[in-house]
Amino acid sequence: MKRIGKLLPKKANEIMHSKIGIGFECLDREMWEDVDSVYEAATESGAKHARVQTGWGRTETAPGIYDFTWLDRIVDNLRKGGIQPWFNLGYGHVFYTDAKEPDACGWVPLYSERARAGWTAYITALVCHFRNRITHYEVWNEPDNRNFWRPGQPNQKEYVELVALTAKVIKAVQPNARIIAGQCGLNLWDAPKISTYLDYGLGDLIDVFTFHRYRVMPEIETPGWVAFFRDLFKRRGYSSIELWQGESGFPSKTSETEALAGVPVNETVQAKLLARSILTDLCNQTDYTCYFTISDFKYYRNNGFRNKPNFFGLLTTDNPPRRKPAYEVFRRLCSLFDSETVPDETTLATMETCDALAEQDRYLFHEMLTSSNVTAFQRREFPLIVWWRKVSGLYDHEPYPMNLIVWSKDKAFHSPVLIDPLGGDVFLPEYEFEKPDFRIKGRNLPLKDYPMILTDLKAIEDCYVSI
Repeated sequence: MKRIGKLLPKKANEIMHSKIGIGFECLDREMWEDVDSVYEAATESGAKHARVQTGWGRTETAPGIYDFTWLDRIVDNLRKGGIQPWFNLGYGHVFYTDAKEPDACGWVPLYSERARAGWTAYITALVCHFRNRITHYEVWNEPDNRNFWRPGQPNQKEYVELVALTAKVIKAVQPNARIIAGQCGLNLWDAPKISTYLDYGLGDLIDVFTFHRYRVMPEIETPGWVAFFRDLFKRRGYSSIELWQGESGFPSKTSETEALAGVPVNETVQAKLLARSILTDLCNQTDYTCYFTISDFKYYRNNGFRNKPNFFGLLTTDNPPRRKPAYEVFRRLCSLFDSETVPDETTLATMETCDALAEQDRYLFHEMLTSSNVTAFQRREFPLIVWWRKVSGLYDHEPYPMNLIVWSKDKAFHSPVLIDPLGGDVFLPEYEFEKPDFRIKGRNLPLKDYPMILTDLKAIEDCYVSI
């Protein structure tokens, strides 16, 4: 294939709308440096939304005295760059709970009248301060995770009670605010928990339900799974509740703390899995996907200080921060999968072996096809097809040559191009149009362990430069 150009990613303020966001968590516990260069990188990433933790413990400096200066800086810098923050409300506070460590991570303000009063006063002050800048408020983080629900064990009834208490305060100040609730995952083990939340009335309180994902196979959530949970809400009378993937990521170096601790990864693995994660959510038609996170952590705080770094960031903690390969992949996806790229149910795409006449190869290829993802989108009335092998992201897999066949009744290619999001290169593929139905067959295209993209040159003309 002939290389003809490169993707030229757009900044956040050059993108109108998008389902893709970036995590801006853990500044509530100052686990990374809040420096200007991070905001520059965030703006240039193309992310349109950012999840920000509000930090009760950092904000209420004396009983009833709130200092939002640090949070103002985050919100205003993100908005200035074209990124809309949304708030995660938490955690506890040493003034009002039995927490011994200053971060009071996970200590729930439900178990005394003093804690409830302190929490509602804090939420009132927070929403009054930010109501003209913030629209979405997420109540707590991973309430079904015992690390973030203290003291005691996670409890669905108590979580709904916390959401009800918090939502009432938010709505009293900002009636049009959107309320978010959520939990760790979205799989079989989580279905009974979600059903129990609804039994206790959660559906009447929220507009969005979020889930998190930390797995080396992001495809564990399938379109069928997402459809099942949408139907679960619908059958209970809550069809308008949106489903967000609110936190999902991969380290670039083996870490000792947090999710995926001890997993053998590197920067290339992180970049590949980032692409698979974001496109899995878009292929599953979740309403939003948020990558965790913008920066590595210099250390970790969860009910105490741990002098252990963590490497989930798109940026390092160097001064200035270094942009990892995953950052560049993220930028390219934000530019290609903005609101102009949408799922296309009128286009069919599939793969076949390059040598369709070789009987053994033809039938063995069926196994590879069924363990791959091939999904059709459209961008500016042109097809946009993504495909990849769903294999372990921890090991290298040789590309497999195959033919990609695409047919649409109302959309066609004029100048097909192949995009490799890992390197950002744009190629002129070998192809032919098959008459009379005008199918396109891309020949000898690579099936890799990360997504490749076939679309028309006119579909990407605003984020492409020729060489």
